[in-house]
Amino acid sequence: MSVGLSALLLALPASSASQVGYNVKYSGGSLPNVKGGEDLRLYLDSIGIRLHHKSQDVVVIPARAISEVSFSQESHHRIGTAAGLAVVSLGIGAIVAFSKSKKQYIGITWADSDHKGGMVLEADKNEYRGLLAALEGISGRTAINSDSPRQVAQTEPAPLAYVAPQPPVVAPAQQALPAPEGAVVRFVSIPANAEVQIDGEYLGSTPTVDLTRLPVGTHTILVKKLGYQLWERKITLVPGDDRTVSAELEIQPNDPAKSHIAGN
Repeated sequence: MSVGLSALLLALPASSASQVGYNVKYSGGSLPNVKGGEDLRLYLDSIGIRLHHKSQDVVVIPARAISEVSFSQESHHRIGTAAGLAVVSLGIGAIVAFSKSKKQYIGITWADSDHKGGMVLEADKNEYRGLLAALEGISGRTAINSDSPRQVAQTEPAPLAYVAPQPPVVAPAQQALPAPEGAVVRFVSIPANAEVQIDGEYLGSTPTVDLTRLPVGTHTILVKKLGYQLWERKITLVPGDDRTVSAELEIQPNDPAKSHIAGN
């Protein structure tokens, strides 16, 4: 801690001619070579505060390094050598408690880079309010009343809503799909690209790309192509049939009656 305080002894003006001074009594904290109950002189200006003891400065704290200013008017007494650490982490209430007479106390904590410190000062009752106002002014911190308990908001978890048990979800049994009606028939021909008719209705050209599903029973199949004789068959289909109908077309013979030779 002494290294941190040495770092805080910065190049602030040593002259107290332009600084406001207050007589205070050291009540505990992290100052080296200062005992509890010893008198100090506290000087303030816009740059920071300086504590003077036995004709020399014991600490210089830049205003920007002051992290908290607190005050207390309760009855207190010092708690010993642990005060230096307690004032940094627990505040002024950890430094002073249970004295027989009411006194005016001011707590100051500071942090500059990695250096932290704290102290409690007993102020003159006639200068107490003026010193507090001056500390608030140079630090930009609002003084905290250590006599008021600091309440920490506690968030209670919301009660859990009762959720009635739900019956297990049973997936409906999968129903077997009905067997497709009719029979599957494919049509091919030699040569290809012949017209196919079923029961007098045009189906398409061979070979049929998609499967053709026909109702069971007897059907008349016609396959015809220009230049070839008509191909006709009857087929009887039963449920579940899956067949391919292949038509081999014969070339249409020439009709002698229609033959004509030029010049005859």
